[in-house]
Amino acid sequence: MDFEFPDNQACLVFSLRQAAPKSNSRSAKRRKVDHVPSTERREILSNRFVPLLGGAELESCIDLRHQLYTDLWSYQQERIDLLMLESNVKTLTNVVGFISQLQSSRMTESLRAGLISIGPSIASHGLLFKQLAGQIAVLPGTAYVLLTSADAPNIKSILKILIKGILANGKSRSDGYKSSTSNQRKLLDFDLKILQNYVEENQIDKVIVGFQDSEGFSGEVLNDLLGHLKSWLDRIPFTLLFGIATSIELFYERLPRATAQLLRGKEFIVQRHDKLLDRIFEHTIAGEKTLLRPGGSISGFLLDRQKAHVQSVQAFTNGLKYAYMSHFFANPLSFLAAGERSVGYLQAEHYEALRNLPSFRKHVENLVAQSEPSGLETARRLLVSGDDCFLTDYLKQYLPRFQTSISQLFDAMTVLNTARSTVLKSEELNQTQIYVEVASHLRDGPMDLVRDLLSNIKKTASDVIGTLLSKVSALALSSAPLAPEIADLKSELKILMDEHKTQSRPLRSAHDSQQTTVRTTIVGQKVGLVPKKAIVSSKDEEYTLLLQRLHKSLGDYFHTYLQNPTHFFLSEIFLYDLRAPHRASFMPKPRFALERALSSPHDYLGCDCCKEGSDLKLQPATAIVYQLYLEGGQLINIGDMWEQFRGVTMKEEDNEELKDEILALADLKFLGMIKPNRRKPDHVAKLAWRGL
Repeated sequence: MDFEFPDNQACLVFSLRQAAPKSNSRSAKRRKVDHVPSTERREILSNRFVPLLGGAELESCIDLRHQLYTDLWSYQQERIDLLMLESNVKTLTNVVGFISQLQSSRMTESLRAGLISIGPSIASHGLLFKQLAGQIAVLPGTAYVLLTSADAPNIKSILKILIKGILANGKSRSDGYKSSTSNQRKLLDFDLKILQNYVEENQIDKVIVGFQDSEGFSGEVLNDLLGHLKSWLDRIPFTLLFGIATSIELFYERLPRATAQLLRGKEFIVQRHDKLLDRIFEHTIAGEKTLLRPGGSISGFLLDRQKAHVQSVQAFTNGLKYAYMSHFFANPLSFLAAGERSVGYLQAEHYEALRNLPSFRKHVENLVAQSEPSGLETARRLLVSGDDCFLTDYLKQYLPRFQTSISQLFDAMTVLNTARSTVLKSEELNQTQIYVEVASHLRDGPMDLVRDLLSNIKKTASDVIGTLLSKVSALALSSAPLAPEIADLKSELKILMDEHKTQSRPLRSAHDSQQTTVRTTIVGQKVGLVPKKAIVSSKDEEYTLLLQRLHKSLGDYFHTYLQNPTHFFLSEIFLYDLRAPHRASFMPKPRFALERALSSPHDYLGCDCCKEGSDLKLQPATAIVYQLYLEGGQLINIGDMWEQFRGVTMKEEDNEELKDEILALADLKFLGMIKPNRRKPDHVAKLAWRGL
């Protein structure tokens, strides 16, 4: 056959490359891997992070960064696991107590059921029922099986899984359960007679059936299953546990009335999913051994994504772990979070990186702005590249101060939360909300939370202020300036209130709205209301002065200590606040990435032939066909595209051109951009438009 004119060929023949000489050795995928010596393995494992600073970073610094990341995240992971376990302790205790108190007698009136209101997070259902299985396994005379909606296409399948699960769990127990056999006749694998024989042989008092995601079960299948279990209740002591994501009322509405009357249930409420997240995040930012904290931007991003998509706790934990990993992987100065012991690892490149930190420059600018000789000399020596010893001593002095500033910040957040809940009578905010608000505050002046509090303190009565001072004085504050002032104000207020005991009303400030009266005036036959200050007693005047002192003390305290942590000196070492890596990893845009790769292959390949402005024929064949694909309509003629492709590439061999185009069209079909057209075999249908 003559292949000179490929347009007339019925098929295309590809010539194989010359095969390599055969070898008796195994293929690359099946060959045995040589044993790696233990010393080399340790060396490979220790150098998981790449060298930074243009490749000049020493191995000791790389190992220290990796070791610090491993230690810090291991501690955080242990605490998160413990918090997740503690979050369900109360519910687990109540459910196990409910099962233990059930009587072993056969009750034929109704099915005993535990209705566990877990919440919308499906991943939380799995965690709770996994913990519950471990608690029930130790109860004597109890068999347990867990069912999910994936196991329930029909009632026969779910009965098979129910019977098989209980028998398998019985065999795995260490208390000598017997396997169920029937010598009379062979039973079908979905016949509950098998389970009845097993229960009687092993003297089981309770058969617990858990429904992990009850809303996922088909209403018809669930209705038939409950009716079937009810018919066997006089022979098998069933107890049901339902994991409910919505509410008890909606769960009952899904069931027919006759089926709902078969259940005699008790409700159990699990700790809310968002409260558990708040506890985990509070520990992440305020733990005793926490050396790295997320900034306000990344904290808000993680929490907003969690609320918008109702993801599991594990997904939130993965986001935190990625923040730790990104910080220690890409920040050459991150090992300084270990404190003074890490200063000895500094290189000349590290000193240069330190002097280029935004917080370092801001610190030097503040020293210069003080216009003091000592400050000017300190700023000069910090910037001189040859005086690295002075910078080393300066770091030893200031690295521990960051942790002190963070502790004072959290104390100020606690005081703010306590004061707002007492004065404004509002619900207490959690530390997470306040931290995100503080860490995201970039404007000059007090935050809205502080402004609202201070504006209301001047108008508050003495009984509320007395409660506020008592609560604040009971807090263990690490910042000394506020505690003595609060103690003095508390003692002075007590003296004023003792002298005012004869009055039925509390002391009120001159700024209180109750100290203002309204006077009616008539001007030009028009009636007007004019506010007028009432006469204030001497005790109220003294109380007003006391409130002004409290207002000034709290205002100064919040201005000094309630600061955005990104403004602290060397905050880049102890804070991670980059949103772009998280958005790219946890909120990917695959379609945008594919369109960009096909339109601008140089962004991913990095070669000169594909860069912007280069000749189109130098780009990969798939990118060329994609450009022609964009120019086409809803139906694309393959022959026309072939002519355009050949005109762009201008290769000498037509076979090579045709092969490249066929492979490129196969790539577009694999990506879901085109499909064959039945009416016109020589055309393909366009399925995707760029940007839509």
